[in-house]
Amino acid sequence: TGVWRLASVMSEEENKIVLKAAETGGAEENLWLGLTREDPSSNGHWHWTFLGDIPTVYSNWENEKPHFRRLEEYAIMKIDSGKWADVSNQAKYPFVCKRYMTNCRSVFEDYGGRVVVRGYETVSTRYDVGQKVEVYCSDIVTKINVPNVECSASGNFQPAVGAINCPRASAVRIFPTFLITLITLLITMVTT
Repeated sequence: TGVWRLASVMSEEENKIVLKAAETGGAEENLWLGLTREDPSSNGHWHWTFLGDIPTVYSNWENEKPHFRRLEEYAIMKIDSGKWADVSNQAKYPFVCKRYMTNCRSVFEDYGGRVVVRGYETVSTRYDVGQKVEVYCSDIVTKINVPNVECSASGNFQPAVGAINCPRASAVRIFPTFLITLITLLITMVTT
């Protein structure tokens, strides 16, 4: 289980691990990294392609790289040095992937009882990064449809609880009791 993505390199140690994995795998040339620019303009910012990766201050660019030439908005690692260079996506290189093992806790826990899984889920259920789950609001009165949710690399489901318009679970439990009390009170008033 888990999700495989082009390798991101967050430290010098990870750079060495990726380089060793490439050498062990028989790579004899450059290899792709999961690093790109958001915008192919000269002001583009480099970011890791897996959205769950946090920005990092670590980099291992060759001297005078990246040079921000148009169409060179992808990164490779050079096997002979472990240094990075920016290139176009037209070249063909081998690659190294990283396995992300972050899990999300149960949907019920993550959404505080507002959202539940269509089907069966226990409190100990865990979901892999990238796994999509069909859900609905736990409010049986309003029957609100909600989009599927996805386990993100941050360990939480997306969209976030605030983005899903479901009432709090406690309000759902109180409403039927309040309604029965109100009906009973009205019947008592009418009969007296």
